[in-house]
Amino acid sequence: ARLAQLPEVASGEDVELQVLRAEVVSPAGDAVGLVDGEEGEVDAEILEIFGEEAREELRNIQRVYPNWREDRGDLESLQAVRRAFHTLKGSGRIVGASNIGEFAWSVENLLNRVIDGTVDADSAVLAHLDDVADVLPTLVEEAGQPGGPDTDVSHLYDRAFALASGDVGSAAEAVPEPAAEVAAEPAPELQEEVAE
Repeated sequence: ARLAQLPEVASGEDVELQVLRAEVVSPAGDAVGLVDGEEGEVDAEILEIFGEEAREELRNIQRVYPNWREDRGDLESLQAVRRAFHTLKGSGRIVGASNIGEFAWSVENLLNRVIDGTVDADSAVLAHLDDVADVLPTLVEEAGQPGGPDTDVSHLYDRAFALASGDVGSAAEAVPEPAAEVAAEPAPELQEEVAE
């Protein structure tokens, strides 16, 4: 079974898509319920399907993104990456995995701007997409385990929308402060162990 594809919504960049009803279709064509009981928890089977689909899209991105990064004229690869983020957005929203769903939306939106030529695939965009590719496996893993902690990707979300709008200054501001540097020398008790 695969999550049913929602129709593409023609909307402005600032319009939020709200999923009012979604269903999953089994290979036999039967609709499968999305939630268990009245508590609104995602059905375990649906979550498993989402996990499989998310891992498949992650593999697609990991396979195709390097092709486009090396040859930015490869529109087919760029569109495949954009489609994968579109699928992660929709599927994530359907199962309530809002962290990956909204994150994927920010990347999809940026890639839409690259495809339509309003944003150049310059070094800032490529650096951002490299950061996205680095964190995506963690987000896919977390999305399959509801109720656990979510990695904070708000800076990447903000940077994607800033880059998509052409606001390079805001994109630079969306880079988080680096963690405090660790002392170059090990702590004194560790120095003794290293010397032995």
